Amino acid sequence: MKFSRFFTAMVLLGGSVLYLSACSPQQSETANQQRPPQAVDVITLVATDVLFTQSLPARSIASKKSQIRPQVSGIIMQRLFDEGSVVAAGQPLYQIDPTVYEANLLSAEAAIAENKANLQEAKADLSRYTKLIKQKLVSQQDLDIAQAQFDSLEAKVGVLEAALYKARLNIQYTNVLAPIEGRISKSSVTEGALVVEQQAAALAEITQLDPIYFDLPMANDDLRRIKQRIATGELEKVAPIAELTFSDGEKYLHDGEVKFNEVQTDPSTDTVSIRVEFSNPDYILLPGMFGKVTVHQAKRTNSILIPQKSLLFSHDNKPYVYIVDSSSTVQQRFVAIDRAFGASWLVLNGLEVGDQVIVAGLQKISIGMTVAASDINQQQAG
Repeated sequence: MKFSRFFTAMVLLGGSVLYLSACSPQQSETANQQRPPQAVDVITLVATDVLFTQSLPARSIASKKSQIRPQVSGIIMQRLFDEGSVVAAGQPLYQIDPTVYEANLLSAEAAIAENKANLQEAKADLSRYTKLIKQKLVSQQDLDIAQAQFDSLEAKVGVLEAALYKARLNIQYTNVLAPIEGRISKSSVTEGALVVEQQAAALAEITQLDPIYFDLPMANDDLRRIKQRIATGELEKVAPIAELTFSDGEKYLHDGEVKFNEVQTDPSTDTVSIRVEFSNPDYILLPGMFGKVTVHQAKRTNSILIPQKSLLFSHDNKPYVYIVDSSSTVQQRFVAIDRAFGASWLVLNGLEVGDQVIVAGLQKISIGMTVAASDINQQQAG
C-alpha cells in the first residue's frame, strides 16, 4: 500500500518536470517571436490648403429705410400706390392739393415781372445820369440816387427770383415721390386727410430689401489674431465671402460679401460688429431675421491635418500621436495643434509630409513595437 502511494507520487512529479521542460523560457520567447505584428491603420500625411472660417449668429437689417413725410402742407387728394407693394425710386406716392401753391406761383411770377420792368427803367435812368454828369448837367447827388435805386431794384429782383424758385418747388412737393426703391408699408393717411410740412408722423415707410445686411458680433481677440497671422505671412487673405444658414440647417442660395467691420469694440462684450451683404432678389430675407453666418477669414497653404481620433494627450496634457517609421516601428511624436477643421486637427509643428500617423489600433500598441500598417485615406479615417 505504501509502495503504491510512493509510486503514484513519483509519476506525478515526473510529469510536472516534463511539463516544465516543455515550457522553457527559450521556447516561450520563440513562440512570442512567431506571433504576427499588431495590425494598425495609418494615414500618410499630405500637404493641403485649409480655409479659416468662423460661424456666428447674426441678425438681418434693411440696407435702406425711408420714412415718407410731406414737404408742404395740404389736403391729400389721392394715394398713388398699393400698400405692401414694391415701389421704384421717384415713383409718385401721394398727391397733395396744389391749388394754393399754383396761386402762389402765379403771384411770384407777376411780382418778378413787375420788378424786372422797374429794374430796366432804373437802369436807363442810371445810364442817362452817367452821361449827364460828364456834361455837368446833373449833380453827383442825382447820380448817386439813380445808382442806389438801380441797386435796390436789382437786389429785390434777386429775392423775388428765389421766391419764384420756392413756389415752383412747392408745386413739385405736392406730388410726394418715393426717395428709394423698396417695399412700402401701409399708409397712415387716407384721401382727404390734412398733412403738415415736416410733420412728425410718417405717411408711410419704404424698406429696401435687396440687398439686405446681416450684422454679427465677432470676438475682438479672434479678429486681432487673424490679422496678426496674415501680417506675419502665415495666413493669406481670401475673398471676403460669407455663407448664410437658417435655423433649420438650410443654406441660403446666394453667398454674401463682408463689407466692413466697426472701428470700435463693444466694451460690454469685447466684440466687433461685422456687416455682411446678401443679395435678396426674391425678398426671402426680411429685416429682423436670425441666422448663422459663416465668414471666410484667411487661407493657410501647405498645411497638415490629422484625424481627431489619432490625437492623444500625455499625463501633463501635452498632445502627441503615434507614427510608424520606415522600419515599421511605433514612435511617439509630440505636436502643436491649432484648431479643428471638421473631424481633423490642424498641426502647426511636430509632423511632416509623408509621416504615417496611426489612427486605429492605438490601444494595442506601445513605443518600439513592430506593427503591420494598413494605409487608408482621410475620409476612411473619419
